[in-house]
Amino acid sequence: MDEVLNICSRIHSRFRGWSPTVERSLRETLKSAARGDMRLTLLSARHYALRALREALMRRGMEAKLEYFNSESHIRLLERAGGVEDEILNGYLRLQTLGKPLDIERVRRELHYKW
Repeated sequence: MDEVLNICSRIHSRFRGWSPTVERSLRETLKSAARGDMRLTLLSARHYALRALREALMRRGMEAKLEYFNSESHIRLLERAGGVEDEILNGYLRLQTLGKPLDIERVRRELHYKW
């Protein structure tokens, strides 16, 4: 959990005056961490980093659309950030590598059990 919070701290120190949307995402991450919910903390931190990346690109005058549940818009955002906002991009990518990998077989068993 410390690494997740350190990454969020480094991202947050990148700019002053983040938008209320980005600040709210950070607060959700901190609330999850305070409750000790590692999974939600990691998910919230990823969301925060993605929003921060979008805002950082927009501050540079770059178009940065982000559609939820649309992986193509996420990929386009990450491609635009390369070489421009490396610190935030690297933080986001590191957050993606943290946590347990998804156990596909367990998910299949659970889905089969429910149906």
